[in-house]
Amino acid sequence: MGSGKSTLGRLLSSRMEGSSFIDLDDHLEQMTGRKIPDIFREDGENVFRGLETEALIDAVSSYEGGTMFLSLGGGTLLRPGNREIIRAVSHCIYLRGTAGTLAKHLGDGSGRPVLQQGSSLEALLQSRIPIYESAARYIVDIDGKTPEMLAEEIETLLKDS
Repeated sequence: MGSGKSTLGRLLSSRMEGSSFIDLDDHLEQMTGRKIPDIFREDGENVFRGLETEALIDAVSSYEGGTMFLSLGGGTLLRPGNREIIRAVSHCIYLRGTAGTLAKHLGDGSGRPVLQQGSSLEALLQSRIPIYESAARYIVDIDGKTPEMLAEEIETLLKDS
């Protein structure tokens, strides 16, 4: 959350011919016809996570070749089954940033249901780091880098893999 996944995914897909981009949160909202904060508020996080898994399976099954950049929600990898899907079909890249950098990107955190539930960004990050690292094929540090710098770094990683 706040690492720039969507911004970077859009940038990379525009720079790399034959590639596409899917933001999993947007995809979930399109599939359900509901906004994520509404799902959290009305149905709870557990229902949301189930819908998120359905959206992930749908997005991955829509892959038609070329390169697809898929921006996952910050909690998508919390479910072991989702990690298995991602490991099986992708080069998962963890965009690692400090809590300070992420907080700067998030602003007041409005529209981020997990933060609205009283979790601190630092505590959330610390609990998720081991999960993110275990799922990642690559770890890219984002602190102090522009989206363009990150896109170049990731393009190089993908070309060399």
